[in-house]
Amino acid sequence: MRRLSDEFVYHFYPTHEVDGYMQYRRLDKNIIIKRHMDYGWVVWDDDDNMLMARPWHIDKSTQSTQPPQCEWVSKKGNNSFVYMLTYSV
Repeated sequence: MRRLSDEFVYHFYPTHEVDGYMQYRRLDKNIIIKRHMDYGWVVWDDDDNMLMARPWHIDKSTQSTQPPQCEWVSKKGNNSFVYMLTYSV
């Protein structure tokens, strides 16, 4: 997940499935990308039990079984950022 404002990249790795969907954990913090029942794919702070980011242009009803490769928008406190989620091999 690349932050567009400064090109900083956060790396996530697959951990395990929950309800048939893979979860992805950030390398440096207890933050995961997961499929949320109400919101679809989200970035979730497990420590604060809080939604941090979600896809910007893709509605939950059209999301597939993997996090969408697209712009995601975050909000935590007064900070908000735009990211591009892409897959690497």
